[in-house]
Amino acid sequence: MPTRRKKNRAELLEYLAQGRERLLSAIEGLSEEEVTISGVVGDWSVKETLAHIAAWDKETRAVIERAISQEHPKFDYTIRGVRGFAKWNAQEIEKRRAMSTSHILAEMEEAREGLIELTRQLSDEELSRRFVPPWRWPTTPRRNLEIQAEHDIEHADQIMAWQRKRQA
Repeated sequence: MPTRRKKNRAELLEYLAQGRERLLSAIEGLSEEEVTISGVVGDWSVKETLAHIAAWDKETRAVIERAISQEHPKFDYTIRGVRGFAKWNAQEIEKRRAMSTSHILAEMEEAREGLIELTRQLSDEELSRRFVPPWRWPTTPRRNLEIQAEHDIEHADQIMAWQRKRQA
């Protein structure tokens, strides 16, 4: 299997911006009623999907910060397997259930700005530092940041597919 070329800092920042731009474009023009329709991403609505994305951006920043500040970071929780991720996602969505869509969008923006700020602050060595996060797959901050951009793109594509299906 070919190895993936590591993105440099500028490429990471651009990728994060592109992913978020694609996601925001996918939800542009949706009404408050439309964002609460279930079944967009699995059983989730657009609003729940956005809550999920905000939660993961915040979690990713916290995990990377701990990985940089500690040589062998220890986490007081683990996320394992499909069930573990489903449970974590459900808990994070539930925490945001009563929030308005605009509040969730503001949280997403704040969380992404935090990731961007962190990316700018990390040295090349720190971006490449291997560590084991709560989900137990050895990784690097660089790869986790790429995953966040990919996460936006994946869910943007799902939202756009849902919209096309509704219009057909």
